[in-house]
Amino acid sequence: MVNQKFFAFTFLYNLLICNTIRSNPGNQFAISSIQQFFSSCTNFLITPNSTVISALRFDISPIVLTNELDGKRQPTIGTNAKTTQKRFSLHKNSNQRGRNCWAFFLILPENDISFPEIYNNTLENFITEFKRYFLMKSSSFIGKDTLPQYFIWFTSLADEFQTWLTKSTMHKVGLFGVREFFVVHVRLDLHTGFVYIDREGENGQLFLHYHNRHYCSVTILISKPWYTIPCHSDEISTCDNTKLDSITQFVANLNRYFWDFESWIISLNNDKILNLQNKYTFLRPVDSYDDIVTFITFDEFLGFWLLHDILPQLNMTDPGQQLGRNYILGQKHELKFNPEANIILEGVELFSWLSCHGVNMDNSTPLSELVSPFDWRTWILLWIILFVGISLLSVVIPIQGGASSDKISTTCQLSWFISIGILLECSVFGVYLKSFVNRRSTCGIMSAYIILAFLAILFGTVLTNWYKSSFTMEMIVPPRFTAPWRSVADLAGFTVIVPMEAILNSFELKLTDDSIHPMFYSMIQSKLKKRMEYVGTSRVLKEYRDFAWTLYYGGNKSTTSTNQFGQEFVKPVKYSETIQFVNNLSTCDRVAYMDLKENVINLLPFLNDNRKQVTFLKGDDGFFTSFLGWKEYPVRNSYVWKRLKVMMSSGIYAHWKRWFGLIKPVSIFPHWVNWTYPIVSMEARLDLSSKISTGFCAFGIGVLVSTLAMWGEALYAKWK
Repeated sequence: MVNQKFFAFTFLYNLLICNTIRSNPGNQFAISSIQQFFSSCTNFLITPNSTVISALRFDISPIVLTNELDGKRQPTIGTNAKTTQKRFSLHKNSNQRGRNCWAFFLILPENDISFPEIYNNTLENFITEFKRYFLMKSSSFIGKDTLPQYFIWFTSLADEFQTWLTKSTMHKVGLFGVREFFVVHVRLDLHTGFVYIDREGENGQLFLHYHNRHYCSVTILISKPWYTIPCHSDEISTCDNTKLDSITQFVANLNRYFWDFESWIISLNNDKILNLQNKYTFLRPVDSYDDIVTFITFDEFLGFWLLHDILPQLNMTDPGQQLGRNYILGQKHELKFNPEANIILEGVELFSWLSCHGVNMDNSTPLSELVSPFDWRTWILLWIILFVGISLLSVVIPIQGGASSDKISTTCQLSWFISIGILLECSVFGVYLKSFVNRRSTCGIMSAYIILAFLAILFGTVLTNWYKSSFTMEMIVPPRFTAPWRSVADLAGFTVIVPMEAILNSFELKLTDDSIHPMFYSMIQSKLKKRMEYVGTSRVLKEYRDFAWTLYYGGNKSTTSTNQFGQEFVKPVKYSETIQFVNNLSTCDRVAYMDLKENVINLLPFLNDNRKQVTFLKGDDGFFTSFLGWKEYPVRNSYVWKRLKVMMSSGIYAHWKRWFGLIKPVSIFPHWVNWTYPIVSMEARLDLSSKISTGFCAFGIGVLVSTLAMWGEALYAKWK
């Protein structure tokens, strides 16, 4: 709320420097009645030529009083519309017109030297001068897109002024933004200095004339250029609030006839629009939907869905109606902070990358899978337990008939022999086990059985089954490929290939080569600058900042000029340049490809299906993450905005987006058209370099050892 002392100072200032001209006492309650209607607004009273209206009530709403002396405001409120809007807070609204509002009471604006000429003027000059008037008074007003704001013109040239406003709207809807105009007929008595408010009609009523800012050839049959709201002349009555609210709502709802879509402007001509309009309007819904989907994009289809109810009433190829399309819904794009705009979030756009640089299988040696079921700590612990168990069998348990050196040596050999047999699950060692037990004394037999049972359960059952299961799983699951890069910070020094289609919109993609490359790098610069501006302590965001520096300045962090954008590490490519793309990426020499996440996922199997068996891996990161949606400056009772909200919240938007994806899937490279999608993942193929070769190696080693042992025993028995 504006400081009360400031209001008091402003009011006293005006009284001291201005010649007071009082309104006719019989009309003072009429002014108060109009003021009462806008009691919930922050009111601005603008009086040119040192004029002060005394019939005001300061207990109704906050009032900002300003004077215009020789075309200059005194005192200065703000330097522009934004500072004025920030300096004066909005009073809470309690009626149906919205939470907050602004009301500007302009007393005799025609006496201002900057006001447009009413007589002997042309329409073009009037429009130009009227726009200049708002520009010169921008410090007294607020932005033309701020809702809601009302201008109440107390003018002695009401009829002429209304005529010019009607002609201006017929010429072009939306010349005055979202400003809503009221006109009140007044007379200035030059002899007495009194301002008289004209009474109209038989009962001498005061009338507010409300301007239809949507009146043109499109709405000429369903609306009027001006609407009259009666106000009573007695002290306690006010203007007809109910009627005024209904009229303003009706005029605001006419915005449905003045919408256009950026996707239509870019890609559709008049003949195509008319053809689509006929198909979408007069055919059965199922037939029209299937037919339309085949030859328009999803963004173009979105416009027809949003205007479905009023398409039969529009002649979209009429130049007059095209001129009257004042509101434009842009294409889905990256959302940026704007406190004055409304937004609808569609989703989050994620980027991923892929590369074949340094991609290898994770198995280091051919026989590494033999020890892979356990880590080295587990292997050491198991060997220690086995050694302790064998030692207990050999030393701790007493031997029958005394312990000679030969008996101890033979007992140790049998202990190791039997333990290894248990570990290998070999049943032929039973005869040696009987000989081993017979060597124990009577008191040691039970202890020997306990230790042997422990070894049999732990090593002969649990450990062996666990190892065999783990080893079998290792054989079944192929080795995974690994890369030396994990996050975007690891791509420092890489050449990053970025498709233009992922950065530019459909209109920008139609530019010539001389224009499209500067546009591409300009968008890349904008994305990188957002990351470079980070000053926090987050490790991830600091890595993003450093990587952005590398791409922006080519790794030279000492560069300080923001105009020197290094193009060394960022290279554009088009989806149509398949050969160039594959050749550059297949070198695997510190090259990465960055695109939308869904495109990278679909592209990865296509690239991995190659004769050279070059393997590509993808990485996910939030480096280029952005929020997508629609942005719109406020439009009162926005028809398209309400429909779009319903479409998003009900799931209709998601349904049609999936349907378009099925009927017209995105094919980012021409060579992808007839591709059969082989199942190739980041796991290795089953060839001689896969894990299964370890199993065959282990089998071959076992056969070789068994053969050598058999020949060794045969030769030993022969020569013994």
